[in-house]
This record gives sequence, C-alpha cells and structure tokens, in this order.
Amino acid sequence: IHMWPDNWLQDAVSWQDKVTFTKDWVDVHIAQAAELGMPLVIEEFGKEIRNNENVEIRNEIYRAVYDAAEESAKNGGPVVGTMFWYLSDEVYSDPDGWSRGGYHVALSDQSTLGLIERHSRSMANAGESESSC
Repeated sequence: IHMWPDNWLQDAVSWQDKVTFTKDWVDVHIAQAAELGMPLVIEEFGKEIRNNENVEIRNEIYRAVYDAAEESAKNGGPVVGTMFWYLSDEVYSDPDGWSRGGYHVALSDQSTLGLIERHSRSMANAGESESSC
C-alpha cells in the first residue's frame, strides 16, 4: 500500500488528524491482508517537509507506520516489510526552488534515520524465528 497524508488530506485538517488517519489506514489494510491471507508491504509512504520544517511530524507519521508494521510482524501478521519514500544523499533544490525536495529523507536527518534504523532492526529480529527467502 501507499500512504500519503499530505496529498490525501488537505491543510483543512490538523496534523494530529493526519497521524490518526495514517494509523487507521495502515490498520485497516493490515486487517484486510490478514483476512485474505496475503502478505503486505507498506511502501512509498512519507511526509513532505520543506526547509527542515515539520521533521517531528514526519517522525510521527513514520512511527505510526513502523509501530503497526512491527506489531504485525512480531505477531505473525501479514506485514513483511516497509519502504519509505525516499533516501537522498543531502539537501537539494527542486524545480519550484524549495529546498529538501519534499518527501526525501537526507543523510543529515538524524532523528528520522534513527527511527528507520531502529525499525529495520526490529523487523529483522521479528523474522528470526521463521525461515525467510
């Protein structure tokens, strides 16, 4: 599944509403995948930030996705992986002249990279008791 709260919910709603929407969206899709007996990859998700604004809000979005994915994986649920959009070497300017390029996570974004690293380790450990391909 994809997850784009910036695009799907316009500025008329609060950021807490967007975080709640993210949690609900992911939970519904995990339940549907479990019901169908299908694996689920939560991929191409993110939070647009410009000029280093809203990093903590982005981290809340990532935590919402990662917490649900980790719980599913730990409990034998359908989530088999996550892929945020996207890792970039550093800050750059996009065609609109805004720095940071919107959705990317730069190598200098230590708080978000810490979440990604913790999540990666958690997902790897969740699958240790089962064989993988």
